[in-house]
Amino acid sequence: METAAVAWKIEKEINKDLQKKDPKSIDLTLTTQMLGRIVCTNMEQALKNLLDIKEVLLTLEREHPFDKTKQGY
Repeated sequence: METAAVAWKIEKEINKDLQKKDPKSIDLTLTTQMLGRIVCTNMEQALKNLLDIKEVLLTLEREHPFDKTKQGY
């Protein structure tokens, strides 16, 4: 199932790249998808996304504290 999902995602991304007619974009898609690398071209945006995720996780923790005693720890 996972393999089919990855193949579907790669096909979808490659089709977008083909419409752009940009060989570098195709190469980047194949490289990142096949090798599992994350290529970050905009560090400021990546940092903002991480900070947003952190804020959401902190909010969830405040609203729903994790009770380790119920998890068998």
